[in-house]
Amino acid sequence: MTLVTARTKTLLTALMVCALLGAFVMAAGATPDVDAPPPPIPVPDEFTPAAAAPGVHVYHRHGDDGAFEYIQIVDLSAGARLAFLHGPIADPGAGRGIYGGNSPSIRRQFLSAIWNALPHGDSEAAEASVLCLTNGQFFLNTRRGAWVDPTELAFPVKSDGVILSEGYERWKFRAQKVMLEIWPGGWATISPFSGFALYRSAAPDIMVGLSERARVRSFEELGRTYVGVADGDQDGLGEILLLYSATAATQETAVDTLRTFGAREIMMLDGGGSTQLLCQGQSFIFRARPLPQTIATIPADPEPLPAPTVHPADIPHQIR
Repeated sequence: MTLVTARTKTLLTALMVCALLGAFVMAAGATPDVDAPPPPIPVPDEFTPAAAAPGVHVYHRHGDDGAFEYIQIVDLSAGARLAFLHGPIADPGAGRGIYGGNSPSIRRQFLSAIWNALPHGDSEAAEASVLCLTNGQFFLNTRRGAWVDPTELAFPVKSDGVILSEGYERWKFRAQKVMLEIWPGGWATISPFSGFALYRSAAPDIMVGLSERARVRSFEELGRTYVGVADGDQDGLGEILLLYSATAATQETAVDTLRTFGAREIMMLDGGGSTQLLCQGQSFIFRARPLPQTIATIPADPEPLPAPTVHPADIPHQIR
């Protein structure tokens, strides 16, 4: 999806004001839906509700060190889903991808501007019911101290059946890349990445990131964004997606938190100054950094998705 916004000094000033108020907003959180059913997996006692909608629950924890951790519990089997959004494409980047495909130059956008550009209210557009926006793919942020805009994504992203970008980064973390595949029918997997696996996969939505074992300033307390897959009903399918966002955490803290929520597979997304989270129009984690690619969490429709007809064991390319 392409969302257009202008980068202006007025907007940047407003965002900096939001940063000063961010601690108060994060502590309060958004108002959860009191009619929402309980989450599909156990939630640790130290986490409290921050927001909720059909098929989606957001919980947060305020650490003794002042850091905030957020977990979005997305029940794919109930019909909730993720959408991979991106900014306007300035150049399709034909032939620049790591496998000879596209690596487009994408204009960056502030998270609040993306939210404001989404349809809301009674709109019939699917994005009208977005609950949260989160940062997503790694990208080239700066060159010689200045923002790179438009910029390119580091690793592949596939959205609605179309490979948006093959990415520009072939060699760095070559053996530590994994890919999230989200399948029709309400389940997901995270498995080792290869170009063959990417192009063989029939999953309509794929994002490539880093293994939990990759080391990206791992012992520093930085902004962290991860995604995990959990099997809430223990039927062998990963029907629960867990989106982790923290204002400051080590890699070990992020992974340990996801494990306490039942994650069996984990993938690292962009972090540091890119880690951002906005739910129901409120900035839970604010950074004054525009992003080329984001993740929208969309609650379930009234009618749940049908049961999946393909089991992970039936996928020929999946590496065990």
